[in-house]
Amino acid sequence: MTTSKPECARIVDAADEFRRGLERQLHDGAQQRLASAVLALGLAGRTLTGDAAVLVAEAREELGLAMAELRELARDIYPVLLAEAGLGPALASLTDRCPVPAVVSAVPGGRLPPTVERTCYFVVFEALKNVAGHSSATRAEVVVREQGGQVSVEVSDDGAGGADPGGPGLSGLADRVAAHGGRLRVESPRGGGTRVRADVPCG
Repeated sequence: MTTSKPECARIVDAADEFRRGLERQLHDGAQQRLASAVLALGLAGRTLTGDAAVLVAEAREELGLAMAELRELARDIYPVLLAEAGLGPALASLTDRCPVPAVVSAVPGGRLPPTVERTCYFVVFEALKNVAGHSSATRAEVVVREQGGQVSVEVSDDGAGGADPGGPGLSGLADRVAAHGGRLRVESPRGGGTRVRADVPCG
């Protein structure tokens, strides 16, 4: 039995809601506990000297690194910035964190429907992850435009090309886009860079 598009969209939206709940649990639970531990170690370190003080300082530093890694993981699970501030700031955050120089050249000024914003965000997230991990690119560009009841999001790079649209990342992305009535296209000739584009209905 095939799954209809509305059912697919509900499944994707339910998965996103689960991710949002998981991010909230990490933020309100583990991250807060780690922050309290870092604070307690800092206070304890003030009362110690010698080797004990050094060990406490090292433990505090390690906890701080773990906290930063957990914060990054939570942000990747669900982009709270997207829900709170919109697509522009969320995409700017993605490009700022990308190891390869990346820019957002165009993005709609107003808010889009939440499902459209999430779809665009995850297209850029997955595409930039591929750019950073596999492309050998020196730059990447993100363009989002709204026209005629449709939103197009495109990520291009100047890397080695040869991306596999059937790989787990891009194929999963194609399923997400299709669930909301859109279409994903990947152009990645060998030596010619890669362009990932999704067209998503805005209604």
